[in-house]
Amino acid sequence: MRYMILDFNNVLHMAHIPATQKNPGPDNNMVIRNFLGMLSKYIRIHEIGSLIVCIEGVPLHRQEVMGEEYKAGRQQKTTFKWEQFKRQMRLLQSMLTKLIPCVVIRHNNLEADDSIYEAAMILGNEVEGAEDILICSSDRDLIQILQEDTKVPIRLWSPQQKDFRECPEVAYLPMKALQGDKSDNIDGVQGIGPKKSERIVREGIDKWLEENPEYQELYDRNIGLMELRRWAEIPGECMVSPSLWRFSKSRFNVMMESIGIGIGNDIGWMTPSFERLRVSRAFVAAISVQAVSGVEDKDTTDS
Repeated sequence: MRYMILDFNNVLHMAHIPATQKNPGPDNNMVIRNFLGMLSKYIRIHEIGSLIVCIEGVPLHRQEVMGEEYKAGRQQKTTFKWEQFKRQMRLLQSMLTKLIPCVVIRHNNLEADDSIYEAAMILGNEVEGAEDILICSSDRDLIQILQEDTKVPIRLWSPQQKDFRECPEVAYLPMKALQGDKSDNIDGVQGIGPKKSERIVREGIDKWLEENPEYQELYDRNIGLMELRRWAEIPGECMVSPSLWRFSKSRFNVMMESIGIGIGNDIGWMTPSFERLRVSRAFVAAISVQAVSGVEDKDTTDS
């Protein structure tokens, strides 16, 4: 079976095109329509058999290091249009497993990237019958996953670039730690970009740090911030929510009509993609073990 691990927020933001912002209000749910249309297209072109959707949590361990500076460069949006976008985001999250067969997962103290990593490692090493794993996200941090040793091949497809990310020949995480990440407001070593960081890592990062000890603390901090984490590493509540039934075209139409997106909005073409999806019970069982472990770790920490 071919699996897709979907970065929910990444694709949802792509669905928030200017046309969806016209006449915003509780009756305008076109972001949801665009998201489902994009998702159905991705399922079709990549011939996906099973879908896992990863939702954002709050990365407390990263915020403990940087405080409010973590991702502070990102614009805080408080307009009425933005509030309507967030309303649709919450509505879609609550409806997703009722609309289409999928598994929605979330760790409340980790980002979606980390949950994508968790899902990929479970599928890549533990689930029988997984033949191919495709991660759907434009986030370059997920390149780390391509360098993991797994039994099943993992590919990273960027919906923004409409192409697959290549796996670097040298370790990605040390290169990124030297460069920093402007999108997350993480400073790197001044004057070091992609080419120079690749050369440093290729020649030996330990040697370079010995010659430049003043950057050791910054490098170690950035590794800790950028490294993807497994669920068992960070205490917190975990959600594993699988669909309980197969896709029903009639139920899909009724639910879409209930939020003002019915047959008149041309949604029928989406259904063949969703009809092909099946929930992987093997994956649900495997990741549920990790979810329970995360809760147990949290209880131990709080006691």
